[in-house]
Amino acid sequence: MKVPVEPVIFMKATSSICGPDDVVVIPRGATKADWEASSA
Repeated sequence: MKVPVEPVIFMKATSSICGPDDVVVIPRGATKADWEASSA
């Protein structure tokens, strides 16, 4: 991929962050859950 001319920025709302013991709610009818990981 070419390097973008402008920086690529996205927002992660603080309400979307879960702790290690938090319940994960998967919406009814969902067939797959996705995940993210951070090495920070």
